[in-house]
Amino acid sequence: SYAPSALTGTVRYAAPNGSNTSGCTASDPCTLARAVSQTTAANSTIVLAGGLYRDQANISISGSGRNGLKL
Repeated sequence: SYAPSALTGTVRYAAPNGSNTSGCTASDPCTLARAVSQTTAANSTIVLAGGLYRDQANISISGSGRNGLKL
């Protein structure tokens, strides 16, 4: 259990029904693929809403901008 308001650094929000054009915010979550592609700062966090993330395969999480990425 954690408090999302306590997260520091860049925080993006993804949901199974998220949009490819949203801002990746708590009130407007994006797809997991978009959240990863929008994450460029090390030690960032992607908060995942519960559910099945279908049709979101082959997501690459690599590169120095993704060091310490937390899901």
